[in-house]
Amino acid sequence: VKLCRSARLSRGVAPPYSPVFDRRHLATMQGEQYQGEGSQPVYQAEGSQPVAAATVVQQEPVVLSGTVVGMEQPAATTFTQQPGKIPVVIAGAPPPTMVVQQPPVVMVSGVVQPAAPAPAGRYLGGNACGCCDPPGGPPLCCTTFWCPCVVVGQLWHRIVERGGGGNVMGILCGVTIGAYVLEIIADAILNPIRVGWIFRLLAGFVYLFYMLKIREAAAREGGFQDHPVLCGNECCETYWCLPCIACFLMRHDIAAKQPGQNYQGCGNMSGTVYDLPA
Repeated sequence: VKLCRSARLSRGVAPPYSPVFDRRHLATMQGEQYQGEGSQPVYQAEGSQPVAAATVVQQEPVVLSGTVVGMEQPAATTFTQQPGKIPVVIAGAPPPTMVVQQPPVVMVSGVVQPAAPAPAGRYLGGNACGCCDPPGGPPLCCTTFWCPCVVVGQLWHRIVERGGGGNVMGILCGVTIGAYVLEIIADAILNPIRVGWIFRLLAGFVYLFYMLKIREAAAREGGFQDHPVLCGNECCETYWCLPCIACFLMRHDIAAKQPGQNYQGCGNMSGTVYDLPA
């Protein structure tokens, strides 16, 4: 190069203008920074830190209160269960929550009915002649002998018709009193002939009517056929041995429906401490 210059100067020809540019150094012009030859310019704002050339900066998503910003959120899925219709689930959506509604529980107040006892299949009164046997004992024997209308009314209440024993007891009590009154009058009129006992025999047929109904209902509840327990005929033994048969039926019903309890007398229509549920 120097020889060319010397030759041109010797010939009197001015060399062309060729400024010398040193590219090894970077030139900074109004916030623009240049690197060496072959590099790409990097622009940097005033007051910021320099960033390396050809560096890709990836910004992370910003999380605010549990919501991802900068990312696509799936649309909320609304699920409504219509009665009698099948729900439709959209692909990609979260599964709907099935809500099963239970029917309301209805509380019924009142007396809890006990389970019906199993049919006995036979009479549970024990020996028909044991008037003082449990669960009756002496109270049942004395009440039946002196006031048979009370025991028959209690049996009607327990076996035939709940709540109807009072009417039966009233009818039998009136019949008994009427029979004794007529006996006294008849004996007074026909003295010395005593025929008043006939009225008591007639009153016995009223007792017989109700007692046969009670025996039939007791056998039906127990699941067996009524049969004699003293002699060969139900009607005969009920009429002539009314106290024994009444005690026998009361012991049977208490043992079948209220095991463990005893007869308590005429305090209530059931004859026991606790009345039977209606």
